[in-house]
Amino acid sequence: VISCRALTPSESTTVNTHCTSINLSLKYHTQILQSLESITSLTAPNTSALLGPSVCAKILSLTGSVKNLSRIPSCNLQKFGSLRDTGVVNREVRSLNGVIMDWEGFNTCPEYLKGKIVKILSNKVTLCARIDASGTKSTSLGEEYYTALISKIKKLDEPDKSQLKKSLPTPILASSKKRGGRKVRAAKKRFETGEIHALANKRTFGVDNGEYGDDAMGMDRGMLGKA
Repeated sequence: VISCRALTPSESTTVNTHCTSINLSLKYHTQILQSLESITSLTAPNTSALLGPSVCAKILSLTGSVKNLSRIPSCNLQKFGSLRDTGVVNREVRSLNGVIMDWEGFNTCPEYLKGKIVKILSNKVTLCARIDASGTKSTSLGEEYYTALISKIKKLDEPDKSQLKKSLPTPILASSKKRGGRKVRAAKKRFETGEIHALANKRTFGVDNGEYGDDAMGMDRGMLGKA
């Protein structure tokens, strides 16, 4: 039951105190993120080039260091920092989305591609973090991964190309060469029809050949002995 009564002076003081503490916490949190954003290009140059200073600072604030980030598997990084991890569940917000979903590339990414892209992005972030943990100061790898991911999103979002109808190849009208020679002629002669079989297969028309059933069942001898 929701009560509509006014707060007592002590309750009002307690609520104001808590609100002030929350505002101070948010203010300090913002200041910490801003300071982290300013040093991410130095501590994690490739990860910052890939994710952007803001998202990189959020992930580093959760992990503690670049070395700790490099030890996290990419499959766990997808949901890292989600509301489910913090114990807060809001039905209006997708609690399964981690901090990595704040990447600016998802602003132009279609909804049906986000699941595939976040897996690729997590893998690339893990690789960049391991490179940064080795002490490199170059940002070439992170910039390369960023460009490749943006182009991959555009390519996956393109409509499928229609299948081209290919015409049938021109038939070869020239007759193929048949193998000949003495051996081939001898082989054909062994399997050719003999004179007796040729006469048995012949039929005469207009002449009584006996019973129809014998002729239909192949029991007639044709012109054998009648020639």
